[in-house]
Amino acid sequence: MIRVLQCVNNMHRAGLETILMNYYRSMDRTRLQFDFLTHRPEKSDYDDEILALGGRVFYAPRLLPQNYPAYFRYMEQFWRDHPEYQIIHAHIDSMSYLPLLTAKEADVPVRIAHSHNTSIDLDYKYPLKLFFKGKLSTVANYRCACGQEAGNFLFGAEDFTVIPNAIEGDRFLFNAETREKIRTELGISQSEFVVGHVGRLSQQKNHHFLLKIFASVLKQKPTPFCSWLEREKRNTRFGGRPKNWASAAACVFWAAAATWTSCTRLWTCWCCPPCLKASP
Repeated sequence: MIRVLQCVNNMHRAGLETILMNYYRSMDRTRLQFDFLTHRPEKSDYDDEILALGGRVFYAPRLLPQNYPAYFRYMEQFWRDHPEYQIIHAHIDSMSYLPLLTAKEADVPVRIAHSHNTSIDLDYKYPLKLFFKGKLSTVANYRCACGQEAGNFLFGAEDFTVIPNAIEGDRFLFNAETREKIRTELGISQSEFVVGHVGRLSQQKNHHFLLKIFASVLKQKPTPFCSWLEREKRNTRFGGRPKNWASAAACVFWAAAATWTSCTRLWTCWCCPPCLKASP
């Protein structure tokens, strides 16, 4: 059996993590297995399912500059303990340089960098990320991207393979019975106009602009709802949940769950205006 080490920040129920799980559930796990190198100390949403499917989860030090010495010590020991890994597939954009560098030093033959973004977050690590981005092709010998723009951003003139993000289409098919059931549970009429969105509350997901869109919709539709699916109910960035857009308006928040795809069926439209465009 071939074991592939998937390198991620964590395995919470988010975009690229869910894409990986879609592949993982569907592939022949008697021939190929995924294990996950995460960079957060806490357990993630998908960890239990990974273990149930025969995978393993490792918890490396977080990739903060003050942790780099401990990280390199951890990875040096990791490769000594796990010579079975001949493939590492890194999904953390420019920061992929660090785990791929350790893999190269450990003579791991297949080192894949996978781009999922078209920009770098502006934080205190920005100069380091720019440096790592420029050095990435010295440690990766295979390059992938979820879209052409994402690949151009991370790899420049280097060759890369576009792998479109795959979804389980049947889970998103419209179902009138499900819509009626969920709307009834929420007290939303079957004719109500519902704006839906999925995303964690972060700058990258551009929620301030989303709120402006919703406020504009309110001027045309008397009683729209915005269903906002997120992993955690964190609303402090907005000073609490929106309350005063219009007296007849309502905003419904859910923490993301395994059945969130059913919730999408209650929407009239789906609005997703991220700041970073990665997929076509």
